[in-house]
Amino acid sequence: MATTTSVFGWPIPQGSDGINKIADIVSSGLKAIENQSYIASNSKSVADDYSSYPLGASVMGLNSAGATNGGWPQASYGGTVLTMRRGASGDASAQMYLTNSTTGAFYIFARNGNTNGWSDWYVVTGPGTPQAMASGQVTFSPNGSVKSAVVMFPSGRFDSAPRVVTSSNQTTRPDVPQNCSNYNVTKTQMTIYAYRGDSVDMSVAWIAVEGVE
Repeated sequence: MATTTSVFGWPIPQGSDGINKIADIVSSGLKAIENQSYIASNSKSVADDYSSYPLGASVMGLNSAGATNGGWPQASYGGTVLTMRRGASGDASAQMYLTNSTTGAFYIFARNGNTNGWSDWYVVTGPGTPQAMASGQVTFSPNGSVKSAVVMFPSGRFDSAPRVVTSSNQTTRPDVPQNCSNYNVTKTQMTIYAYRGDSVDMSVAWIAVEGVE
């Protein structure tokens, strides 16, 4: 399991930097601001402006009909709306929506809001959502032999060894033999091996994903 942020006791897997920021805003706001309030169940739609929510943190429950009529995402079973309104201007306001699917899978959606309105929804977690990812590129000069390079993952990004895919298909000479592989993958690093049959440098792109089997 990757690093989590807790909102009202909900463990939220960390994804991209943009998703992390939204989760951090909501989490810190719900914990730090005292004027938390409850909004009447099913009283708001997804299109309602941030300014229609009370200042500070608020919570609204939705049943299936309210979620569907209000246009909330993945509305099969209703859910809970957590909103953080950061002052009259609404800058850095944020909202999270927690719900299920028809198969019982758990989802968390998030968006931020300001005077320009709400952003699109981000899927923080749900079926098939990676808990953590990283990518990069390594340049080799094999010159007809096998070369290797140790690649360090971003510090703290993974809690277990991720799944890694490497590719050496960045070339204008597909007729020249070249290949690559990865080995000894841990949560902190891996080794990439590369071969090319001539003296031209080659680039190996890689992507590492944790949390999706």
